[in-house]
Amino acid sequence: MSTDLEEDRIEDGDVVLRRKKAPRERKPVTKDAVLKAMSVTLGVLREKQHPRVQLFADAASASLAEAAALALGARPAMAEESAEAAQLADASDGLAVSLASITKMRAEAVRAAVSHCVASAKPWVLSPEIRLPLTMRIFLAKELVRRLPGIVIGSEEEIIALAGGDTPTAKMDGAAQREAADRAAGRIVEEMHAAVMVVASSSARIFAEDRPSLTVKMPQAAAAQLARMPGKDAALAAVAATFLGLLRNHKYAAAACAAVAVAVAGEIASETEVTPMAFQAKFIDALFSLNDGSIAKRVKLAIGD
Repeated sequence: MSTDLEEDRIEDGDVVLRRKKAPRERKPVTKDAVLKAMSVTLGVLREKQHPRVQLFADAASASLAEAAALALGARPAMAEESAEAAQLADASDGLAVSLASITKMRAEAVRAAVSHCVASAKPWVLSPEIRLPLTMRIFLAKELVRRLPGIVIGSEEEIIALAGGDTPTAKMDGAAQREAADRAAGRIVEEMHAAVMVVASSSARIFAEDRPSLTVKMPQAAAAQLARMPGKDAALAAVAATFLGLLRNHKYAAAACAAVAVAVAGEIASETEVTPMAFQAKFIDALFSLNDGSIAKRVKLAIGD
């Protein structure tokens, strides 16, 4: 086991592995700093380094997740069998786990890949996909969130459920749900040292240790079209894993880059109203064509509360 990991036993007896904190000087988070991070990272992805990213997604989402990673410059790969998934994890720079349509075989393959990532301190992304009260998926998601994901992505309801709150079907009013989701994200950050991206109707809120919250916004029309796009959650996980596979321990920056990339590409793709499947193609084209100018023109950020 890597020496930068330590065990911590919690109340139910489970062992949680946590990364040891290393104090370091932090630069202020500003819009210019986020734009610079995007510019530098996109340039490296497209011209110098092409991280191999292992993806787990259901059949309906797999092609979009692969296309999203490819559009940014990554080399996506998939494996469904446990032994092969573990081997691929060893050969990859990052991992994206989307739990849509999970099967017993895929669950075992996910566990094998995640175990190899944890053992070798490789970054990985969890998208739980637990909007419905499906027992197997919720059990697996709550198991995996204890396995040191670098980035956790979910709706407000999903983040609340992951942190031990009510099931995703529990109803709250908008303000109460937002507050509960932000508190739940804070617990995951504190306990697992992950960056957490809370995805709402037209924004993504990002939380990480010793960093201000960062909200990436997009127009309502663009958000509505993106919400109807089949496979959007797996695609966002693949985008996040691409940035995390390159940036490694810079989880906050990777999550910010992913949220900005998806928001800007979604806005570009939504300039004309199209069917959900046609929007998929426009979204991938927009990801592929992202540049400093299009990002600076469209990005909408709010830093802190």
